[in-house]
Amino acid sequence: MKKKILIFMMALAGLVLSGCQSSSTELDEPEGEGRLIIMTSFYPVYVFTQEVAGDLANVDMMVKGADAHGFEPSARDLATLEESDAFIYANPEMETWVPTLVESLSSSTLIIETDKNIELIHTEDAGDEESDNEGHHHLIDPHTWLDPVLAKKQVTEIKKALVELDPENETTYTENAESFIVELKELNQDYERAFESADHRLFITQHAAFGYLAHRYNLIQESLTGLSSETEASPQRMAEMTDLIREEEVPVVYYNSNSNSDLAQTVAEEASIETELLHSLESVENEEFHSGQGYLNLMRENLENLKKTIR
Repeated sequence: MKKKILIFMMALAGLVLSGCQSSSTELDEPEGEGRLIIMTSFYPVYVFTQEVAGDLANVDMMVKGADAHGFEPSARDLATLEESDAFIYANPEMETWVPTLVESLSSSTLIIETDKNIELIHTEDAGDEESDNEGHHHLIDPHTWLDPVLAKKQVTEIKKALVELDPENETTYTENAESFIVELKELNQDYERAFESADHRLFITQHAAFGYLAHRYNLIQESLTGLSSETEASPQRMAEMTDLIREEEVPVVYYNSNSNSDLAQTVAEEASIETELLHSLESVENEEFHSGQGYLNLMRENLENLKKTIR
């Protein structure tokens, strides 16, 4: 009899233990289980994707606090990408490392280029020592996200990709995209109203990141270093820009939020003018701005700072 009671108690203890383990597994399930896993390249693509995905996907970005031009993915980045449902990037002129990364993938991760239907601007890279010695280099400007009209196209491409991955939630993705596009339209209208009657349309930047914005609103961008944020301006270029500033009575020279401002400061001191910040939005370390509203706020800050020159 005692033996039977002992067997019964052991069986009961096993059932209780099994129940506890089952409850623990349910509690430890990761938040967002079953949602899409989306990896993006860098800041603007990340925030656009967040706006479209809403709560239906876990969205992350690969390039954090670094220059997306010269980024080198690690083995860990590749492993993370292998586990993602999609990888979204802007264009291979910006993220030059993407083609090689994609070739290394063995998974069925969906690859989306947001700029595939955007005609990229060809420009001349002027200002560095090499350009002075060998002539201007014809390059492609990758900074599409700084034009609110082109940003709408990027958002649309992201929406199409998420619908392809998750057709059951097409309505939500479409509504989210349309809602953000409305805000981008308002941003575009703010820029149009600010600059439509301006007499002075020339602005000077340290890094030529604002070609699409200038083209959209019929402005003229001149830069100290050209497209690369890491290029050093030649003495000849610095002198040319100083003379231009004086001739055109330009009141401000702009530097970029993710680069050293020494060149802009040097020219400003030589020409006796001020320096001011423009956000190229290639890298935004302050997580307060890691949202669609953050992008809109920084773009409006750019607008207010540009008004000091475009008038």
